[in-house]
Amino acid sequence: VLKNFQAHRGLLLAGAIAVLPCSSNLADPQLAWIGEGLAEELTRRLARLPSLNVIASTSSFALADAGLTAREIGERLGAAHVVSCSLREDISSGEVRVAAELTEASTDALRWNGVEIEPAATLLDALDEISVELAGKVQAGLVGSERALLERNGASNLRALELYRNAIVSSERWQSESMRAAIAMLEEAIAIDPYFALAYAGLAKCHLDQRQLDNLPFEPVAARAGAAIARALELDPDLG
Repeated sequence: VLKNFQAHRGLLLAGAIAVLPCSSNLADPQLAWIGEGLAEELTRRLARLPSLNVIASTSSFALADAGLTAREIGERLGAAHVVSCSLREDISSGEVRVAAELTEASTDALRWNGVEIEPAATLLDALDEISVELAGKVQAGLVGSERALLERNGASNLRALELYRNAIVSSERWQSESMRAAIAMLEEAIAIDPYFALAYAGLAKCHLDQRQLDNLPFEPVAARAGAAIARALELDPDLG
């Protein structure tokens, strides 16, 4: 029995998992980004597990509106499993229903579905349970240390996550003004969510990039970047 279980678990671990952006009916136009934002955060959390092979968001998201079945998405991405999700807001209560599904790509069969209900302001809390249940289903259970990896120091505040995403976009313009704007957004994200490890890592990179763009003195920039990356690694050693 144990041999059969290990063989089955190994087969599941060999396959990759693709997370699609969440569909959403949220009325607030300022939350238009949240479908992709939540899926990106879920992808990052699942990718922390060494035993899971998680397809990059850029590849998965490119197929989101292509009208493909899970089987077709799996074939294009080499994924054994496809995760889809939806956000549905109850206007009267202000709560949001976060529903996620895990589909086996080779058969189009639903293997797991889960629902979490959260106020709009704390939607990220729903990802704790969803990521744990998803990972446990794909790899036949989690040990305690793996659960801790999934829940550790991701974004815990929607505004902080939005600022982080906007900062990355701004920094990629590779202009002095946009890099300064990115630094300001990351600093605001950290002020809101001081345990958001990725924001510290992004801040360190932006400081170094700004030095290159503006030919700034090395030592003060290195000190700021070093402090930021040290805090990022303290919060999430896997970032190293």
